Amino acid sequence: MSNYIVGIDIGASKVCGVVGDLDGIGKLQVLGITTSKCKGIKKGLLEDVESITKAISETVKQLENIVGTTIDDAYISIPVSLCEIVEEREVLTLSSQDREIKREDIDSVINVMRLEVEASRGMEVVTINPVEYSINEVDNINNPVGLLGRTLGVRAQVLIASKEIVDNYRKAMNEAKVKVKSVVVDSLGVSKDMLKSEELTEGVALIDIGAETSDISIFKNNKLNYASSIPLGGETITSDISICLKISREDAENLKIKSGRLFKDDISPDYKLKIYSSENGELLEVDYNTLVEIVAERVKEIIVLVKRDLIKAGYYNEISSIVICGGGISLYRSVTDLVSSILDKSCRIGTPSYVGAANPIYTTATGIIKELSLNMKVIEKVEENNEPKNLNDKRSSKSVKKTFSSKIKSFLSDFF
Repeated sequence: MSNYIVGIDIGASKVCGVVGDLDGIGKLQVLGITTSKCKGIKKGLLEDVESITKAISETVKQLENIVGTTIDDAYISIPVSLCEIVEEREVLTLSSQDREIKREDIDSVINVMRLEVEASRGMEVVTINPVEYSINEVDNINNPVGLLGRTLGVRAQVLIASKEIVDNYRKAMNEAKVKVKSVVVDSLGVSKDMLKSEELTEGVALIDIGAETSDISIFKNNKLNYASSIPLGGETITSDISICLKISREDAENLKIKSGRLFKDDISPDYKLKIYSSENGELLEVDYNTLVEIVAERVKEIIVLVKRDLIKAGYYNEISSIVICGGGISLYRSVTDLVSSILDKSCRIGTPSYVGAANPIYTTATGIIKELSLNMKVIEKVEENNEPKNLNDKRSSKSVKKTFSSKIKSFLSDFF
């Protein structure tokens, strides 16, 4: 396989795959994107691996047809709602005397942090996002590569998840004969692709409305501060339509897609929506105003629950705007008006910026490869030859404890 970047988003109703590549100037190009229907996931947890594996295989096969080569590995995402956010610090002794810090040293301290967090918490580290570095007790360093020092420290935001949950995602991929290169937290990928720099700084709630759940991620000061999940989504609306109109779920799903709006101000009171039943082929006529009302009431409930969650967590007044992503609900006409009226915040729909993928249903898949492409650029940047600088004259008053643990870390660093 060529150096393609492949992202697989395993959702409750579909598996979405995207393949991309970096052009000559390092800009990400999306080469193809596709989806396959999927069942077997409930609230982010895999319940039917066989069904999911089949959908993954179909998606990968379609991507292979697009790029004309086999795909043996891919990056996958897991819902942020399955993760716990913790903050950790780690310090490594690099040598007895100051020396130039290299990219490999950053990898070493992060790898040691990963090992220690997994050992102490009994969970898998999904993502480590460095917040700042320190050299010889000097804090607030953004890029330590090229500087001189004996010790290297990192303060990082760590997202951890149940090892069993992550292994189930890997199992589904392995059974589809695709190796998992790495796991990405969905909202982190989406934030790199769709959130604006001012939103990430000032405070924004990213609301991903999926089939089974509506996941909330709060970003402020350029980092993920909070994540939560509400057990309502697109499937809940389908169920409402099915029960209220006494029709099959498949017919209800078709009507949900066709309804297309949340307000009935300009709809004729006599207007009927017509579809052919999936069960017997008979023509079904449904009062359009009734259908819109059913959909709107459930969407309102979801957004009200989002507001309650934000208030309870203490983040309602910490954010300035809302970004809606995902499929289904985000495609409804005037959904931003409804969200703004309930949350009293500005709202917009987040869509991928790539040609052929500008649809909210593709946000997580494109976000995966967007984050990876940015990480590649970061690695290239920090590996540039910087002139070594000595920070001894800026030493802080803090001290690095010379414990047995730090000696072990120094020993381990030679193996990473």
